Amino acid sequence: MDKRQQLLIQCHEAFSTTESARILTLYRSRDNRLSFDERLFITKEIEKVFYPVFLELRNVNPSLTDWDLLLSVLSYEGFSVSVIAECFSVSNDAVRMRKSRLREKLPEEWFSLIFHTVTKMYQDQCHDSVTDKISASDDAAIPLASENQNQSEMEQNEPIKMTFGKAIIKGLTGIIKFRGRASRAEFWYYSLFCLITQIFLFAVFVAKENIKNFDVDYYMGLILLGVSILVAISHCAASVRRIQDTERNGWMWFGTYLTPWLILIVSFVWKIEYDVSLRNRMPEPGLPDKFVMNWWTVIFIIDLIVLLIVMIATVIQYCRKGTEGPNIYGPDPLFRNNPKLK
Repeated sequence: MDKRQQLLIQCHEAFSTTESARILTLYRSRDNRLSFDERLFITKEIEKVFYPVFLELRNVNPSLTDWDLLLSVLSYEGFSVSVIAECFSVSNDAVRMRKSRLREKLPEEWFSLIFHTVTKMYQDQCHDSVTDKISASDDAAIPLASENQNQSEMEQNEPIKMTFGKAIIKGLTGIIKFRGRASRAEFWYYSLFCLITQIFLFAVFVAKENIKNFDVDYYMGLILLGVSILVAISHCAASVRRIQDTERNGWMWFGTYLTPWLILIVSFVWKIEYDVSLRNRMPEPGLPDKFVMNWWTVIFIIDLIVLLIVMIATVIQYCRKGTEGPNIYGPDPLFRNNPKLK
């Protein structure tokens, strides 16, 4: 028994007596999901018990994230993909995708010990003290053969390199496509394209003012308006897909984002109509009511503040990393199935 295996067994014995181990073991018999406090408690306790293992793994590969370390520990303890996914509040495929990536990050000896993978070199070192205790009727674990099959399926995916041209094509072909997901590169590339397009359309609109022919000016204005609307709709669709890439409701964001803008537009229209009615009042124009104007100013300022907060929050959401692997809105946009690997 080498030091790695001895260290893992020591931490396992300490963890088996904790409240987190009991919660996770009994999770499958519960009718409800883990609460946020339970997830936080489990994470903190695992970090405390397996701290020596975390240090060793960090020394082996400093690029390992907290996500990687916690996933490694829970896999070593014999918990199934569904239980691990519940701990992180992600999809099962996201867990399998991360496992397949850990195969490249971890040395073979560590990977074989943590994921109970039998290899020729480390066959005698594989740890099975946890999985042997789980009864065959318990649904808390997935057989190793099934896990290896899922990992091999995830390894058939190859990364997609998103370019400016690909982002434009996906954005234009998905003008009214509000389903699915969009990666950060795809969204920001297409946002840059939409900005350039709108600037170009505005320049053409200014230039067309010099056209003397009424028919040409009229039809060109309609074309510019139509193209501008299509670009705006396609960008809204890309925004919804970007939000859904982080496994959040895109339509809920859409309503939250548009509400302050609608209030702003309605308040401006109301003020314009109010000013027009005052100027047209007979026999002489009237003066604005101070009470009405004060309330309009208050509503306008509050709406501007809310709009600023929403825009900042939206940009932050756009910059968030998407869910690894498939989620409820579709497959991972950063990977595609490679038929050559089948």
